[in-house]
Amino acid sequence: SLPGLPWLARLHAAGNLTVAIVASEADRSRQGWLARIEQAAALGLGLDAPHPNAHDDVYDALPALTAAIETERLAHRLEIVAPDGRSLYLNRLDTQGAWVDPPRAAARLVEYRERPLDGPALADAALRWITLGVRLSANATIPRALVARTLAWGDDAAHRARLDARAAQRL
Repeated sequence: SLPGLPWLARLHAAGNLTVAIVASEADRSRQGWLARIEQAAALGLGLDAPHPNAHDDVYDALPALTAAIETERLAHRLEIVAPDGRSLYLNRLDTQGAWVDPPRAAARLVEYRERPLDGPALADAALRWITLGVRLSANATIPRALVARTLAWGDDAAHRARLDARAAQRL
Protein backbone atom coordinates (compact mmCIF):
# COMPACT_ATOMS: atom_id res chain seq x y z
CA SER A 1 0.00 0.00 0.00
CA LEU A 2 1.24 3.46 -0.86
CA PRO A 3 1.63 6.03 1.93
CA GLY A 4 -1.26 8.45 1.92
CA LEU A 5 -3.89 6.15 0.41
CA PRO A 6 -5.80 5.48 3.66
CA TRP A 7 -5.83 9.22 4.40
CA LEU A 8 -7.16 9.99 0.90
CA ALA A 9 -9.82 7.30 1.25
CA ARG A 10 -11.07 8.92 4.49
CA LEU A 11 -11.16 12.36 2.86
CA HIS A 12 -12.96 10.99 -0.19
CA ALA A 13 -15.59 9.28 1.95
CA ALA A 14 -16.18 12.55 3.80
CA GLY A 15 -17.25 14.48 0.72
CA ASN A 16 -16.24 16.04 -2.55
CA LEU A 17 -12.44 15.74 -2.77
CA THR A 18 -10.24 17.50 -5.32
CA VAL A 19 -6.60 16.45 -5.58
CA ALA A 20 -4.17 18.73 -7.39
CA ILE A 21 -0.65 17.49 -8.07
CA VAL A 22 2.08 19.87 -9.18
CA ALA A 23 4.19 18.32 -11.92
CA SER A 24 7.81 19.41 -11.90
CA GLU A 25 11.10 18.14 -13.21
CA ALA A 26 13.34 16.66 -10.52
CA ASP A 27 15.76 19.61 -10.31
CA ARG A 28 13.05 22.20 -9.70
CA SER A 29 11.27 19.95 -7.19
CA ARG A 30 14.49 19.21 -5.29
CA GLN A 31 15.41 22.89 -5.23
CA GLY A 32 12.01 23.80 -3.81
CA TRP A 33 12.32 21.11 -1.14
CA LEU A 34 15.75 22.35 -0.11
CA ALA A 35 14.62 25.99 -0.13
CA ARG A 36 11.77 25.10 2.25
CA ILE A 37 14.26 23.36 4.56
CA GLU A 38 16.49 26.44 4.41
CA GLN A 39 13.50 28.68 5.18
CA ALA A 40 12.49 26.56 8.18
CA ALA A 41 16.04 26.72 9.52
CA ALA A 42 16.14 30.51 9.04
CA LEU A 43 12.91 30.84 11.02
CA GLY A 44 14.42 28.78 13.84
CA LEU A 45 11.88 26.01 13.47
CA GLY A 46 12.92 22.75 15.07
CA LEU A 47 14.08 20.76 12.10
CA ASP A 48 14.48 17.02 12.16
CA ALA A 49 17.21 16.37 9.66
CA PRO A 50 15.47 14.81 6.66
CA HIS A 51 17.21 11.88 5.04
CA PRO A 52 19.02 13.05 1.89
CA ASN A 53 16.92 10.58 -0.15
CA ALA A 54 13.60 11.68 1.38
CA HIS A 55 12.71 13.95 -1.53
CA ASP A 56 13.53 11.41 -4.22
CA ASP A 57 11.64 8.63 -2.44
CA VAL A 58 8.45 10.72 -2.47
CA TYR A 59 9.09 12.13 -5.96
CA ASP A 60 9.60 8.63 -7.38
CA ALA A 61 6.44 7.29 -5.68
CA LEU A 62 4.17 10.09 -6.90
CA PRO A 63 3.25 8.53 -10.29
CA ALA A 64 2.16 5.30 -8.55
CA LEU A 65 0.16 7.29 -5.98
CA THR A 66 -1.43 9.29 -8.80
CA ALA A 67 -2.38 6.10 -10.63
CA ALA A 68 -3.82 4.65 -7.42
CA ILE A 69 -5.96 7.76 -6.90
CA GLU A 70 -7.56 7.12 -10.30
CA THR A 71 -7.73 3.33 -10.01
CA GLU A 72 -9.28 3.42 -6.55
CA ARG A 73 -11.36 6.53 -7.35
CA LEU A 74 -10.01 8.30 -4.26
CA ALA A 75 -10.83 11.77 -5.54
CA HIS A 76 -13.87 13.28 -7.17
CA ARG A 77 -11.62 15.51 -9.25
CA LEU A 78 -7.94 15.03 -10.11
CA GLU A 79 -5.75 17.65 -11.72
CA ILE A 80 -2.10 17.73 -12.75
CA VAL A 81 -0.77 21.29 -12.75
CA ALA A 82 2.49 22.72 -14.13
CA PRO A 83 4.58 24.90 -11.79
CA ASP A 84 3.37 27.98 -13.69
CA GLY A 85 -0.27 27.06 -12.92
CA ARG A 86 -1.25 25.64 -16.31
CA SER A 87 -3.54 22.66 -16.11
CA LEU A 88 -1.87 19.67 -17.75
CA TYR A 89 -4.61 17.14 -16.99
CA LEU A 90 -8.05 17.24 -15.45
CA ASN A 91 -10.49 14.43 -14.84
CA ARG A 92 -13.54 14.08 -12.63
CA LEU A 93 -16.00 11.43 -11.59
CA ASP A 94 -19.44 11.58 -13.13
CA THR A 95 -22.62 11.09 -11.10
CA GLN A 96 -22.27 7.30 -11.49
CA GLY A 97 -18.74 7.35 -10.03
CA ALA A 98 -16.90 6.72 -13.31
CA TRP A 99 -14.15 8.94 -14.68
CA VAL A 100 -15.42 11.27 -17.40
CA ASP A 101 -12.25 10.66 -19.45
CA PRO A 102 -10.01 7.60 -19.55
CA PRO A 103 -7.55 7.73 -16.61
CA ARG A 104 -4.17 9.13 -17.71
CA ALA A 105 -3.01 11.25 -14.78
CA ALA A 106 0.11 9.23 -13.95
CA ALA A 107 1.13 9.06 -17.61
CA ARG A 108 0.65 12.82 -18.02
CA LEU A 109 2.69 13.48 -14.88
CA VAL A 110 5.57 11.35 -16.16
CA GLU A 111 5.38 12.88 -19.66
CA TYR A 112 5.72 16.36 -18.22
CA ARG A 113 8.57 15.40 -15.90
CA GLU A 114 10.51 13.68 -18.68
CA ARG A 115 10.05 16.32 -21.38
CA PRO A 116 13.35 17.55 -22.80
CA LEU A 117 14.46 20.91 -21.46
CA ASP A 118 15.94 23.52 -23.77
CA GLY A 119 19.38 25.08 -23.28
CA PRO A 120 18.26 28.12 -21.32
CA ALA A 121 16.25 25.94 -18.92
CA LEU A 122 19.24 23.61 -18.40
CA ALA A 123 21.52 26.58 -17.71
CA ASP A 124 19.01 28.17 -15.34
CA ALA A 125 18.72 24.93 -13.37
CA ALA A 126 22.50 24.66 -13.06
CA LEU A 127 22.79 28.29 -11.94
CA ARG A 128 20.01 27.81 -9.35
CA TRP A 129 21.95 24.81 -7.99
CA ILE A 130 25.12 26.88 -7.68
CA THR A 131 23.28 29.61 -5.77
CA LEU A 132 21.52 27.12 -3.51
CA GLY A 133 24.75 25.18 -2.89
CA VAL A 134 26.59 28.34 -1.82
CA ARG A 135 23.78 29.41 0.52
CA LEU A 136 23.35 25.99 2.13
CA SER A 137 27.12 25.46 2.49
CA ALA A 138 27.36 28.70 4.46
CA ASN A 139 24.45 27.79 6.76
CA ALA A 140 25.65 25.76 9.74
CA THR A 141 22.08 24.78 10.67
CA ILE A 142 21.62 22.76 7.46
CA PRO A 143 22.65 19.11 7.90
CA ARG A 144 25.93 18.46 6.10
CA ALA A 145 24.47 15.39 4.36
CA LEU A 146 21.90 17.65 2.70
CA VAL A 147 24.61 20.11 1.68
CA ALA A 148 26.61 17.26 0.14
CA ARG A 149 23.53 16.02 -1.71
CA THR A 150 22.81 19.58 -2.92
CA LEU A 151 26.33 19.93 -4.28
CA ALA A 152 26.10 16.54 -6.03
CA TRP A 153 22.76 17.45 -7.62
CA GLY A 154 24.32 20.74 -8.71
CA ASP A 155 27.27 18.92 -10.29
CA ASP A 156 24.86 16.67 -12.19
CA ALA A 157 22.89 19.68 -13.45
CA ALA A 158 26.06 21.49 -14.53
CA HIS A 159 27.22 18.40 -16.40
CA ARG A 160 23.90 18.15 -18.25
CA ALA A 161 24.05 21.86 -19.08
CA ARG A 162 27.60 21.60 -20.45
CA LEU A 163 26.39 18.90 -22.88
CA ASP A 164 24.00 21.40 -24.49
CA ALA A 165 25.64 24.12 -26.60
CA ARG A 166 23.09 26.83 -25.74
CA ALA A 167 23.21 26.00 -22.03
CA ALA A 168 27.00 25.85 -21.98
CA GLN A 169 27.14 29.29 -23.58
CA ARG A 170 24.93 30.72 -20.80
CA LEU A 171 27.10 29.21 -18.08
